[in-house]
Amino acid sequence: IGQKHPHLVMAVAVHLLYVHPFFETPERDVEDPTYLCVLILVFNAAEHLMPIISLLPTATHRHYAYLRDSMPKLVPQLPIEGASSSCTKHRIDDAVKKAGSSAGYLKMILSHIDEIVTMPDGRVELLKTAQSNLQRLGDIDSGLYGTSNFLETFLSAQIQIEQMQRCARAHRSRVPLKESLAALVTKCLKLQHTFSGLSYWDILQVKQLRLRASALHLVLVVKDRSQSALGPCQMLLQTAGDISEYIKANTKDEEQPLLPIPTIVAIGGEEEKSIKSSANNVQPDSFTRQLLSKLDAITDPKPGRVFREILPLVQNAPPLALPPANEKIRRCMASIIEPCPLQSQDNVIKVTAGLIAAVPFVAEIDNLQESQKADMRIKIKYPDQHMHTVVPKMTDFKPIMTEQGEHETNVRLRTTILLSHSVWTEASLVEIQLCLAVRPGSELELCKPAKVLFAPKPVRRGI
Repeated sequence: IGQKHPHLVMAVAVHLLYVHPFFETPERDVEDPTYLCVLILVFNAAEHLMPIISLLPTATHRHYAYLRDSMPKLVPQLPIEGASSSCTKHRIDDAVKKAGSSAGYLKMILSHIDEIVTMPDGRVELLKTAQSNLQRLGDIDSGLYGTSNFLETFLSAQIQIEQMQRCARAHRSRVPLKESLAALVTKCLKLQHTFSGLSYWDILQVKQLRLRASALHLVLVVKDRSQSALGPCQMLLQTAGDISEYIKANTKDEEQPLLPIPTIVAIGGEEEKSIKSSANNVQPDSFTRQLLSKLDAITDPKPGRVFREILPLVQNAPPLALPPANEKIRRCMASIIEPCPLQSQDNVIKVTAGLIAAVPFVAEIDNLQESQKADMRIKIKYPDQHMHTVVPKMTDFKPIMTEQGEHETNVRLRTTILLSHSVWTEASLVEIQLCLAVRPGSELELCKPAKVLFAPKPVRRGI
């Protein structure tokens, strides 16, 4: 409710929190369920309407830190000064000091994950805790943000696959919603297209993860029997062909097994060269090999036939190993500078309905590869859910100048976007966002949307 009606929440926030204009009121009990619901409502509204934060009393800032730690899924991240999640930060800081460095702590997390994966039952909650630790580590150490975010996203997709496998095993169970399946596919695409500096082993693991997600998607859609399985089947065959070509392209001789390759991983500023002695370390796992062989043996790959062949494999698939820590991984991210994401609500763009309003757009993009520039899109979403995308020109990308000269992967995008719509009764928010169009219908968001108030006015007619 708070996210959908921030202006209404702002109007009643003072009354809901019992804030007196002159006198200081006693601090509310943070364990009171009624007060907790009010805080969750107000904080979610403040995410979309920042002036609400100025109405909050000082005690509410401490309560925000408590709720942010205890209920991170219900309380969004807000720029409240002095209200950072202190308990969690102290816990992570102590663990980092104990490990000696951030890289050592990351290595310790990965070793714990390897132990958790071997557990027969009850590993999902422990993996979620490890996922939270990876996310916190990326927030603390910016140098390891790309690595920790890559591993956290990979682990999140692995957890989701394991939870969906239970639905595939059960004869009578509720099939996950389309949104859950789409979110899993989006995570796989994010791993494949928004991260750079990946090694051969990293890319192979990502492709294997996407293959598992595609196979699981087909199995669940066929079991659901309420939607067509032709699309998921084609996606599975396409993903299988992609990983087969990748393996063949990185094999010197297709008839010989893959030779061990040296990998250099930077740990704590020192390069540690580890040569994998076994060919299995750089080969796909048993699930991938069996699935590819079964798909190759099918002469008429119809959804029903493919489903019957891969069902036993998908139901009994073991967890996929997490890629090793690679400090060279960087994530492509963006931040919108203009229009300002926190601009005043009084700044309304007014235009006659049906005509065009030109809005300057400036954004900084970090770790953008040359091949990704052609996939960059500016997505504009109107309040009536109509969307259209703008393809920026290649000349709109300019390298950011630093003291050392031009930066190779950090660029500034400067262009002009055009807004137009029919008549509205009042000014409404239009969302502007940067994303990567990796395939038709799949756009990976690179930043939070910037919102501008847009008011198309009716045409003035003569008397």
